[in-house]
Amino acid sequence: MKSISREREQGSNYVLKSLVGLGEEFFHNYYDEKPISFVSVFEKPLLSTDDLDDFISSRVLRSPTDLRVCRNGSAIDLNSYSNPVNTSNASMGHSQERILAPESLDGLLNKGCTLVFQGLHHHLSQMMDFCNRLSLDLKSQVGANAYLSPPHAIGGNHFDYHDVFILQLEGEKSWTICRPQVLSPNEKTATQADTPGEVVLECTLNAGSGLYLPKGYWHCCETGDSTSLHLTLSTANYTSSEWLSAAINQFINEDPYRISISKLLCCQQFEELTAIKDRIAADLNYWLDKIITQHTNTTKKKLPNKSPGLLKQSSKSIEVLEESKLKAVNPYRWTINYQADQIDLQSGINIISCPRIMQASVDKLIENGILNVRELLPLSDTKVCLAMARELIRRNFVMIME
Repeated sequence: MKSISREREQGSNYVLKSLVGLGEEFFHNYYDEKPISFVSVFEKPLLSTDDLDDFISSRVLRSPTDLRVCRNGSAIDLNSYSNPVNTSNASMGHSQERILAPESLDGLLNKGCTLVFQGLHHHLSQMMDFCNRLSLDLKSQVGANAYLSPPHAIGGNHFDYHDVFILQLEGEKSWTICRPQVLSPNEKTATQADTPGEVVLECTLNAGSGLYLPKGYWHCCETGDSTSLHLTLSTANYTSSEWLSAAINQFINEDPYRISISKLLCCQQFEELTAIKDRIAADLNYWLDKIITQHTNTTKKKLPNKSPGLLKQSSKSIEVLEESKLKAVNPYRWTINYQADQIDLQSGINIISCPRIMQASVDKLIENGILNVRELLPLSDTKVCLAMARELIRRNFVMIME
């Protein structure tokens, strides 16, 4: 990979430019529109097989939380390589997780399996830092998975409901990209998007090169003659309807929105209906202003003092220490979605994905409203806990207790 001076790091869209070699041109010509192959510009690789070895040796590997295993694009039966673990609880139900023995991984690779290391932005401090900085450039949440594949492994043809940046780290991998039948598909349009269109790009990635794929673009791949390691960076790239839905969820349970519209119509109380309409417009404008303020440095418009403590602290303006105490910001408004490998928290337009091992920490924040930084991720090192605390502060889920 080419070298780049650290002194340029403060420039606009620095992380994006280091990744794809483009800044504003990427946003105007490619982002959310069409694929592009690129050569990254980093001083050193973002991740290596040595980093994965350290990751494997430092934790108990659970599938599918930490690791998925697939062959020719399909998940494989891990019964002979792992032991079951019961993760039943009231909020998540029963999850069929299995603990993988580290010594079994080489055997899986030798049998042509690809190892998918999940949610590295939760577990490795350097990946958490990189994804957080890239999310600032893209104005969208970013996650990271790593794919370790043996020679001549095949990845099945599929598309994703999110944008991806694919960065080859070791070895080589050939890709075929096909046009989608439906642009920016979602679950409701999945049946219309179940077949790929014509081929629009074919390329072979070597260490340091990569691909950007908007959501919906079909892709399949094959590893070259040596072991391949690539990083997939996923970004939600939210649509306006998704932002609108998130904004509505922020105030949907407030008293003015619980009034019966049918009754007002029957009673011909048109002044009250107009007041509700004006309230909806004001609230939507408020949350749109909040989005713009969070993601730009040039917006000067002052927000109304609607939510005490809102945007009061940021990860840039406050020092987070290991002994700091965090206070939950309006936890009664949090929406929690428990998934197999992570917990998705949402509060208004703020969304963050946390490792599932944070479940007890999230429950404690909701119940007590206060948590020590070190309690966020009890089994992780201090750097990871501090990074997670800063991200929760930046997204206004918590604030430092003074």
